[in-house]
Amino acid sequence: MWGIIYLIFWLLIVYLGISFFVFSIYVVKAINSSKICKKYVRYAGSPVIAFFGDSTGYGVGATCARNTLPGLIAELNPRASITNSCKSGAKIKDTIKAIKRNNKFDVMFVCSGGMDILKMSKYSDIKKDVHNLFELMDSKCSKSVFISPANLGLSLAFPWFLRIFYWNRSLEVGLIIKKEARKFKNIQVVNNLLLKDLKKMPNYKNISANDRIHPNDEGYVWVLNTLSKKVKIKGLKFNKN
Repeated sequence: MWGIIYLIFWLLIVYLGISFFVFSIYVVKAINSSKICKKYVRYAGSPVIAFFGDSTGYGVGATCARNTLPGLIAELNPRASITNSCKSGAKIKDTIKAIKRNNKFDVMFVCSGGMDILKMSKYSDIKKDVHNLFELMDSKCSKSVFISPANLGLSLAFPWFLRIFYWNRSLEVGLIIKKEARKFKNIQVVNNLLLKDLKKMPNYKNISANDRIHPNDEGYVWVLNTLSKKVKIKGLKFNKN
């Protein structure tokens, strides 16, 4: 009896060791991707479109700057200027600071929240930060869009037990974002955290980079397509139609 328990114990230790070793490999890949990624910026005419937030807004995971979300939007709006103040690893508090340092833009896109989920920020702190972020966005720009990260529970970088944990945590944060967004009528929210219709969700392997955390080229196209169905800003195009 004790022999079986002892064997199960060591098998569990080995399994956990392998799981976290694999996870560490994906983390290293994500860090390396963030180092080689170049953000998309362009100084043309008007409107001036500003991007703030974390690695998703920066474009980590794309093969080139043109295939990032800012790059894809720029291609559809050739007369627009694109500024990018996103930073890989930025939390909502960091995004707030970046927005406060900038004033000259006509349209604002904010991609944030993933690091707050990943780094275990308290729900009460996230709620406060989301409210402060939306309040700042509302005061800075009448054409503001908030794009949440995808549900982290979908990421194959995590072992199954962490995927369950982050799935539930992402849903909780998604509900916080949804509730706070109702208080600000000028902010359009693309909330990928709730994912009510998973049947329309493409295979995660196909839309994620090799770190299984960030989107790849196809993933950013999917984000743009999702955005185009939910966001309307006069004078801007989000699809080729």
